Amino acid sequence: LENAGKTMDETALFESTHAIKGVCSNLGLVKLSEIASAICEEFRPGNERKLSDDEVKKTLDSIFELYNKTTAAIKEYEQTA
Repeated sequence: LENAGKTMDETALFESTHAIKGVCSNLGLVKLSEIASAICEEFRPGNERKLSDDEVKKTLDSIFELYNKTTAAIKEYEQTA
């Protein structure tokens, strides 16, 4: 996802955010799933782009930030469980 965001590879952005959206949805990580879904739909084949590259990169930053917070919380939980 990081490389796809740097190069704005539309196929890789769609595929990686689609995977993240599905996994997070299955795990009940709603907010992360919703943010990934926004990028997934932006790059879904056949959809017209609505966001600028800068807006996409800002949203990707939000995904990375929330992902890092989520994984940190899971690791903390594992240590205390």
